[in-house]
Amino acid sequence: MKNNSSNTLKCPLCQSAELDHLFQANDYISLDPFIVYRCACCDLAITKAELADKNISNYYGRGYYGQRKFLVESIINYIRVMAISRLKKFAPSLSLLDVGCGNGTFMMSMRKRGWQAFGTEIAPTGHMRGCAGEFIKLGDFKKSDFSKNSFDVITMWHSLEHVEDPLGYLIEARRVLKDNGALVAEIPNFRSLQARIFRENWFHLDVPRHLFHFSPKSIGILFQKAGLENIIIRRSSLVYGFFGCLQSFLNVLSVKKNLFFDFVNSKVFLSNMYQNNKKDLFINIIFFVPALIASVILFLAETIIGKSGIILALGRKSVK
Repeated sequence: MKNNSSNTLKCPLCQSAELDHLFQANDYISLDPFIVYRCACCDLAITKAELADKNISNYYGRGYYGQRKFLVESIINYIRVMAISRLKKFAPSLSLLDVGCGNGTFMMSMRKRGWQAFGTEIAPTGHMRGCAGEFIKLGDFKKSDFSKNSFDVITMWHSLEHVEDPLGYLIEARRVLKDNGALVAEIPNFRSLQARIFRENWFHLDVPRHLFHFSPKSIGILFQKAGLENIIIRRSSLVYGFFGCLQSFLNVLSVKKNLFFDFVNSKVFLSNMYQNNKKDLFINIIFFVPALIASVILFLAETIIGKSGIILALGRKSVK
């Protein structure tokens, strides 16, 4: 279905007005409705936010930030550390910037491994772990004023889909990268099997905080427009990919979305769930094992056919 208001809404990546109206999705916290469009030219999907008197920052309130359970945090962090540690050939000075570093766990782990690691973040300082705040610049990355050619590696773990100007972020990242430096961005894959199956119930959709929804094609175009070269796109992520399947299955069954996710991130506890979402709590408990089994099957299937829920893009700032 073509967007009837395409004359007022253009793709920010390729400026095309050929936008397809896909579906309506609701913010799982506020329940506010949003429309998801997809550009027919570059394949970038866009969350149309009719905010009126609201600002997008209003959707990053107390109900959004949480702290992952220790085991989950440790597994995710270990996978990321191992992935970036393999990039030492691009990082002679072991300098790293984590854009949208969250609580700083990954950044601090890299510092323990000898890297000169820093971060940027817009979340409140109370969200950060231990002394991580000492190495984090608060605020918009594009306004952080890092010197040119400062870092060997820049990482963006599930942050690029949140920013209003992803191309501007990548152009700034290229500026502060050293020659031969590497930019790594991990993002949800809007062309994944789980995204197509679950649509508005897809866990990784997360409107309106995810302003953009990337595919392998659109993220490749974005990297190219930013002047990055030797682009590699991998379609795999064990933790985020599998969890996306599991929580999406549960979302189909529940009125209250992302209930298990909120529990894993310590946003809600069993007592709160029993008091406020008793029916959905029982549904999640009863169907958890069937959903788990179905998630294993779906995750393996989408991995085999190359349509996994998460993609990792790597591009280099080549020497001219």
